[in-house]
Amino acid sequence: MSTNVADWLQGLGLQQYAAAFAENDIDGDVLPELTADDLSGLGVASIGHRRRLLAAIAALREDARQAAAPPRIHAKHLPKPARSEAPLLCGRFRSRHRAKSSPSTRCLSRSLALSRFLPVSTPLQVF
Repeated sequence: MSTNVADWLQGLGLQQYAAAFAENDIDGDVLPELTADDLSGLGVASIGHRRRLLAAIAALREDARQAAAPPRIHAKHLPKPARSEAPLLCGRFRSRHRAKSSPSTRCLSRSLALSRFLPVSTPLQVF
C-alpha cells in the first residue's frame, strides 16, 4: 500500500500524531493492521481520536479488499448472444434434460452461451 501516513493523518485532522507514527515506523503497509491497543501505545489518548483513526483504518482495509477482489458483473449487463446461437444451445440442453428444465437451468444454459464473450483471463463473479 502506498499511503503516506503523515498526509493521511493530516487529512483526518490528526497531524499531531505524525511524529509518533514516524518514530514507531508506522508506514502504509503497517497502517491497516493497527488496533486500538496499538493506537494507545502510540500515545493516542483521546478516545474520540482513536475511534476516528480506527474508522479510517477500517476504510483503508475495505479499499484494499475491494482492489484485490475480482470484478463483479451482474448477468443483465453481459452481452446477449446472437439470436441464432442461443436457441441452438438452449434447445440442445432442454432436449436432453427436458424433465429437469427449470428457470435455473435455463439461466445456466444462457450463462454458458454468454461465456464465449468474456476474456479467458478475467476472473468473474456473476450474482
